[in-house]
Amino acid sequence: MYETTDLCRAIGAEPPDGEAMEPQAPAKHAFNRAVEMTMARRKAISDQRGGEYLDTWALANVRTAFLDAVLRTIGIDPDSLTVEEARLIEVACLADVKVSRLIGPYKADTYDDLCNYLDALSQWLGEYTGESE
Repeated sequence: MYETTDLCRAIGAEPPDGEAMEPQAPAKHAFNRAVEMTMARRKAISDQRGGEYLDTWALANVRTAFLDAVLRTIGIDPDSLTVEEARLIEVACLADVKVSRLIGPYKADTYDDLCNYLDALSQWLGEYTGESE
């Protein structure tokens, strides 16, 4: 927020008596505040969904019956994929679904879910390629 002194300086006027001429730094920058609030909301959604869905994303729990059927139909042997690769395809597909929903009306959890799927995809891709732990 601008202080009176900033406005005075902008229009070439003198500030009121006793006010400092140095601008005050905001308590938190707007972008950082927005990101932190969004991250907190996304974390709450992730925690809620984790409780509802349990650990369905763990490699031992990945099930790809429909993906396998489609891969066979288009001439790709699903057994040629590792479980890690199948999970990467699944999460990428869900991120695509969330992106396609952005053309509809605004719904906060579409953005939150998209970011959460992208976070998971980023981590798992990094683990797959050896670029992250």
